[in-house]
Amino acid sequence: MADIKLPFGLKDGILVHISQVERGLARSCVCPQCNKPLVARKGSELVHHFGHRAGPECANAAETALHLAAKGILADRREIRLPAVEIHFDSSPFVMPLWPERTFALGDVRAECRTGDIIPDILAYCGTTPLMIEIRVTHPVDEAKLKKIWELRISTIEIDLSSACRTFSPDGLCDAIVKQTANKRWLFNAKSEEWKQVLIRTAEKKKTITRGFARHVDHCPFNVRNMKGKPYANFIDDCSGCEFLLAVGGSNDFIICGGRHKIRTFDELRAFRAE
Repeated sequence: MADIKLPFGLKDGILVHISQVERGLARSCVCPQCNKPLVARKGSELVHHFGHRAGPECANAAETALHLAAKGILADRREIRLPAVEIHFDSSPFVMPLWPERTFALGDVRAECRTGDIIPDILAYCGTTPLMIEIRVTHPVDEAKLKKIWELRISTIEIDLSSACRTFSPDGLCDAIVKQTANKRWLFNAKSEEWKQVLIRTAEKKKTITRGFARHVDHCPFNVRNMKGKPYANFIDDCSGCEFLLAVGGSNDFIICGGRHKIRTFDELRAFRAE
Protein backbone atom coordinates (compact mmCIF):
# COMPACT_ATOMS: atom_id res chain seq x y z
CA MET A 1 0.00 0.00 0.00
CA ALA A 2 3.03 2.28 -0.33
CA ASP A 3 1.45 3.81 -3.46
CA ILE A 4 -1.35 5.48 -1.51
CA LYS A 5 -1.12 9.22 -2.12
CA LEU A 6 -1.94 11.71 0.62
CA PRO A 7 -5.51 12.87 -0.09
CA PHE A 8 -5.91 15.19 2.91
CA GLY A 9 -3.98 17.97 4.57
CA LEU A 10 -4.54 20.10 7.64
CA LYS A 11 -5.42 23.76 7.11
CA ASP A 12 -5.78 25.87 10.24
CA GLY A 13 -6.35 22.65 12.18
CA ILE A 14 -9.12 21.48 9.84
CA LEU A 15 -8.75 18.48 7.52
CA VAL A 16 -9.21 19.47 3.86
CA HIS A 17 -9.36 17.28 0.76
CA ILE A 18 -7.07 17.84 -2.20
CA SER A 19 -10.11 18.89 -4.27
CA GLN A 20 -10.68 21.84 -1.94
CA VAL A 21 -7.38 23.61 -2.63
CA GLU A 22 -5.71 25.17 -5.64
CA ARG A 23 -2.77 23.57 -7.42
CA GLY A 24 0.69 24.44 -6.14
CA LEU A 25 1.74 25.63 -2.74
CA ALA A 26 -1.22 24.84 -0.51
CA ARG A 27 -1.11 27.88 1.70
CA SER A 28 -1.32 26.99 5.38
CA CYS A 29 -1.73 23.26 4.60
CA VAL A 30 0.48 20.96 6.63
CA CYS A 31 0.97 17.22 6.89
CA PRO A 32 -1.31 15.51 9.45
CA GLN A 33 1.60 13.31 10.48
CA CYS A 34 4.66 15.60 10.71
CA ASN A 35 3.06 19.07 10.53
CA LYS A 36 5.39 20.18 7.70
CA PRO A 37 4.19 22.33 4.73
CA LEU A 38 2.46 20.59 1.82
CA VAL A 39 2.16 21.19 -1.91
CA ALA A 40 -1.03 20.40 -3.85
CA ARG A 41 -0.02 18.25 -6.82
CA LYS A 42 -2.84 18.35 -9.36
CA GLY A 43 -1.38 17.32 -12.71
CA SER A 44 -3.01 15.49 -15.63
CA GLU A 45 -1.30 12.11 -15.21
CA LEU A 46 -1.20 11.22 -11.52
CA VAL A 47 -3.97 11.08 -8.96
CA HIS A 48 -4.30 14.50 -7.34
CA HIS A 49 -2.62 14.48 -3.96
CA PHE A 50 -0.64 16.42 -1.41
CA GLY A 51 3.13 16.13 -1.24
CA HIS A 52 5.67 17.48 1.14
CA ARG A 53 7.13 20.82 0.09
CA ALA A 54 10.61 19.66 1.12
CA GLY A 55 12.14 16.45 2.33
CA PRO A 56 10.85 12.88 2.05
CA GLU A 57 7.19 11.90 2.23
CA CYS A 58 5.91 10.65 5.60
CA ALA A 59 5.42 6.91 5.58
CA ASN A 60 2.23 7.07 7.67
CA ALA A 61 0.79 10.38 6.51
CA ALA A 62 -2.00 8.87 4.39
CA GLU A 63 -3.00 6.50 7.17
CA THR A 64 -3.07 9.28 9.76
CA ALA A 65 -5.10 11.49 7.42
CA LEU A 66 -7.66 8.76 6.70
CA HIS A 67 -8.05 8.03 10.41
CA LEU A 68 -8.74 11.73 11.02
CA ALA A 69 -11.12 11.87 8.07
CA ALA A 70 -13.03 8.82 9.30
CA LYS A 71 -13.40 10.33 12.75
CA GLY A 72 -14.60 13.61 11.24
CA ILE A 73 -17.12 11.85 8.99
CA LEU A 74 -18.58 9.79 11.84
CA ALA A 75 -18.68 12.79 14.18
CA ASP A 76 -20.49 14.79 11.50
CA ARG A 77 -22.91 12.10 10.27
CA ARG A 78 -23.53 10.58 13.71
CA GLU A 79 -24.44 7.21 12.22
CA ILE A 80 -22.89 4.04 10.88
CA ARG A 81 -24.21 0.95 9.14
CA LEU A 82 -22.87 -2.20 10.78
CA PRO A 83 -22.54 -5.70 9.29
CA ALA A 84 -24.90 -8.55 10.10
CA VAL A 85 -24.32 -10.34 13.40
CA GLU A 86 -24.14 -14.12 13.48
CA ILE A 87 -22.84 -17.05 15.48
CA HIS A 88 -20.18 -19.11 13.78
CA PHE A 89 -17.36 -21.44 14.73
CA ASP A 90 -13.92 -21.48 13.12
CA SER A 91 -13.88 -25.27 12.76
CA SER A 92 -17.42 -25.73 11.42
CA PRO A 93 -19.58 -24.38 8.59
CA PHE A 94 -22.40 -23.85 11.12
CA VAL A 95 -23.80 -20.31 10.97
CA MET A 96 -26.73 -18.87 12.92
CA PRO A 97 -27.88 -15.38 11.85
CA LEU A 98 -28.79 -13.16 14.80
CA TRP A 99 -29.47 -9.74 13.27
CA PRO A 100 -29.22 -8.38 9.72
CA GLU A 101 -27.00 -5.40 8.93
CA ARG A 102 -28.40 -2.25 10.49
CA THR A 103 -27.76 1.48 10.73
CA PHE A 104 -27.07 2.81 14.22
CA ALA A 105 -27.10 6.36 15.55
CA LEU A 106 -23.90 7.48 17.27
CA GLY A 107 -24.12 9.70 20.31
CA ASP A 108 -20.41 10.28 20.76
CA VAL A 109 -17.29 9.82 18.64
CA ARG A 110 -13.74 10.03 20.01
CA ALA A 111 -10.44 9.52 18.19
CA GLU A 112 -7.65 7.49 19.80
CA CYS A 113 -9.23 7.46 23.26
CA ARG A 114 -7.50 4.95 25.54
CA THR A 115 -9.83 2.11 26.39
CA GLY A 116 -8.49 -0.43 28.83
CA ASP A 117 -5.05 -1.48 27.62
CA ILE A 118 -5.42 -0.31 24.01
CA ILE A 119 -6.03 2.84 21.98
CA PRO A 120 -8.62 2.16 19.26
CA ASP A 121 -8.63 4.36 16.18
CA ILE A 122 -12.15 5.48 17.09
CA LEU A 123 -14.35 4.94 20.14
CA ALA A 124 -18.03 5.63 19.49
CA TYR A 125 -21.24 5.04 21.42
CA CYS A 126 -24.53 3.57 20.23
CA GLY A 127 -26.65 4.94 23.05
CA THR A 128 -24.70 3.84 26.13
CA THR A 129 -23.04 0.88 24.39
CA PRO A 130 -19.40 1.40 23.33
CA LEU A 131 -18.24 0.49 19.85
CA MET A 132 -14.56 0.46 18.90
CA ILE A 133 -13.68 1.09 15.25
CA GLU A 134 -10.37 0.22 13.61
CA ILE A 135 -9.54 1.82 10.26
CA ARG A 136 -7.45 -0.45 8.03
CA VAL A 137 -5.37 1.41 5.47
CA THR A 138 -2.17 -0.63 5.31
CA HIS A 139 -2.18 -3.46 7.84
CA PRO A 140 -5.01 -5.32 9.62
CA VAL A 141 -5.23 -5.39 13.41
CA ASP A 142 -2.41 -7.59 14.69
CA GLU A 143 -2.87 -10.63 16.94
CA ALA A 144 -1.67 -8.82 20.08
CA LYS A 145 -4.25 -6.04 19.73
CA LEU A 146 -6.97 -8.50 18.71
CA LYS A 147 -6.33 -10.50 21.88
CA LYS A 148 -6.73 -7.34 23.98
CA ILE A 149 -9.96 -6.48 22.17
CA TRP A 150 -11.37 -9.89 23.09
CA GLU A 151 -10.27 -9.42 26.69
CA LEU A 152 -12.09 -6.07 26.85
CA ARG A 153 -15.30 -7.70 25.52
CA ILE A 154 -16.22 -4.50 23.65
CA SER A 155 -17.79 -4.88 20.22
CA THR A 156 -15.25 -3.84 17.57
CA ILE A 157 -15.37 -3.54 13.79
CA GLU A 158 -12.65 -3.03 11.23
CA ILE A 159 -13.32 -0.76 8.25
CA ASP A 160 -11.07 -1.81 5.39
CA LEU A 161 -9.95 1.09 3.19
CA SER A 162 -6.92 -0.77 1.79
CA SER A 163 -8.56 -1.46 -1.56
CA ALA A 164 -10.57 1.76 -1.82
CA CYS A 165 -10.25 4.03 -4.84
CA ARG A 166 -6.95 5.90 -4.70
CA THR A 167 -8.70 9.24 -5.24
CA PHE A 168 -10.46 8.94 -1.87
CA SER A 169 -13.07 11.51 -2.81
CA PRO A 170 -14.92 12.96 0.19
CA ASP A 171 -18.23 11.43 -0.95
CA GLY A 172 -16.64 8.06 -1.70
CA LEU A 173 -14.87 7.96 1.65
CA CYS A 174 -18.07 8.93 3.46
CA ASP A 175 -19.93 6.13 1.69
CA ALA A 176 -17.24 3.59 2.59
CA ILE A 177 -17.21 4.58 6.25
CA VAL A 178 -20.90 5.21 6.92
CA LYS A 179 -22.99 3.19 4.45
CA GLN A 180 -21.04 0.24 3.09
CA THR A 181 -20.81 -3.05 4.98
CA ALA A 182 -18.88 -5.25 2.53
CA ASN A 183 -15.67 -3.54 3.68
CA LYS A 184 -16.47 -4.01 7.38
CA ARG A 185 -15.94 -7.04 9.58
CA TRP A 186 -16.51 -7.80 13.21
CA LEU A 187 -13.28 -8.29 15.13
CA PHE A 188 -15.40 -8.98 18.19
CA ASN A 189 -19.14 -8.79 18.81
CA ALA A 190 -20.29 -8.97 22.41
CA LYS A 191 -23.83 -10.13 21.62
CA SER A 192 -22.63 -12.82 19.23
CA GLU A 193 -20.29 -14.21 21.88
CA GLU A 194 -22.99 -14.02 24.56
CA TRP A 195 -25.44 -16.02 22.46
CA LYS A 196 -22.72 -18.42 21.32
CA GLN A 197 -22.24 -19.45 24.93
CA VAL A 198 -25.98 -20.06 25.25
CA LEU A 199 -25.85 -22.24 22.13
CA ILE A 200 -22.89 -24.21 23.47
CA ARG A 201 -24.87 -24.93 26.64
CA THR A 202 -27.49 -26.67 24.49
CA ALA A 203 -24.85 -28.93 22.94
CA GLU A 204 -22.84 -31.97 24.02
CA LYS A 205 -19.12 -32.56 23.93
CA LYS A 206 -18.47 -35.98 22.41
CA LYS A 207 -15.13 -37.76 22.12
CA THR A 208 -14.05 -39.29 18.83
CA ILE A 209 -12.94 -42.92 19.03
CA THR A 210 -10.58 -44.66 16.62
CA ARG A 211 -11.76 -48.08 15.53
CA GLY A 212 -9.59 -49.72 12.93
CA PHE A 213 -9.09 -47.17 10.14
CA ALA A 214 -12.17 -45.13 11.05
CA ARG A 215 -12.95 -42.53 13.67
CA HIS A 216 -16.34 -42.82 15.33
CA VAL A 217 -18.53 -40.76 17.65
CA ASP A 218 -20.74 -42.82 19.93
CA HIS A 219 -24.32 -42.02 20.96
CA CYS A 220 -25.24 -40.14 17.79
CA PRO A 221 -28.63 -38.46 18.45
CA PHE A 222 -29.71 -39.28 14.89
CA ASN A 223 -28.74 -42.96 15.09
CA VAL A 224 -27.19 -42.77 11.61
CA ARG A 225 -25.26 -45.99 12.25
CA ASN A 226 -25.69 -48.82 14.69
CA MET A 227 -23.25 -51.31 16.15
CA LYS A 228 -24.66 -54.07 18.35
CA GLY A 229 -27.66 -51.96 19.23
CA LYS A 230 -25.63 -48.83 20.05
CA PRO A 231 -25.96 -45.70 17.86
CA TYR A 232 -22.83 -44.05 16.51
CA ALA A 233 -21.65 -41.89 13.62
CA ASN A 234 -18.61 -41.88 11.38
CA PHE A 235 -16.68 -38.69 12.06
CA ILE A 236 -15.67 -38.12 8.43
CA ASP A 237 -18.74 -39.37 6.58
CA ASP A 238 -21.46 -38.30 8.99
CA CYS A 239 -20.38 -35.70 11.54
CA SER A 240 -18.38 -33.44 9.20
CA GLY A 241 -21.43 -32.90 7.01
CA CYS A 242 -24.01 -32.66 9.79
CA GLU A 243 -25.84 -29.35 10.12
CA PHE A 244 -25.67 -29.66 13.91
CA LEU A 245 -21.89 -29.97 14.15
CA LEU A 246 -20.93 -26.81 16.01
CA ALA A 247 -17.20 -27.28 16.46
CA VAL A 248 -14.29 -29.70 16.28
CA GLY A 249 -11.68 -29.62 19.03
CA GLY A 250 -8.08 -30.63 19.47
CA SER A 251 -6.70 -32.76 16.67
CA ASN A 252 -10.21 -33.95 15.86
CA ASP A 253 -10.27 -35.48 19.37
CA PHE A 254 -13.82 -34.31 20.12
CA ILE A 255 -16.79 -32.54 18.66
CA ILE A 256 -19.42 -30.15 19.99
CA CYS A 257 -22.70 -31.67 18.83
CA GLY A 258 -25.95 -29.71 18.80
CA GLY A 259 -28.05 -32.68 17.72
CA ARG A 260 -29.69 -33.22 21.08
CA HIS A 261 -31.85 -30.06 20.96
CA LYS A 262 -31.58 -29.45 17.20
CA ILE A 263 -31.54 -25.68 17.52
CA ARG A 264 -30.98 -23.94 14.19
CA THR A 265 -32.58 -20.49 14.50
CA PHE A 266 -32.20 -17.53 16.82
CA ASP A 267 -35.89 -17.77 17.78
CA GLU A 268 -35.35 -21.37 18.90
CA LEU A 269 -32.26 -20.34 20.86
CA ARG A 270 -34.11 -17.52 22.63
CA ALA A 271 -36.93 -19.90 23.49
CA PHE A 272 -34.42 -22.37 24.97
CA ARG A 273 -32.84 -19.62 27.08
CA ALA A 274 -36.25 -18.51 28.35
CA GLU A 275 -37.14 -22.01 29.59
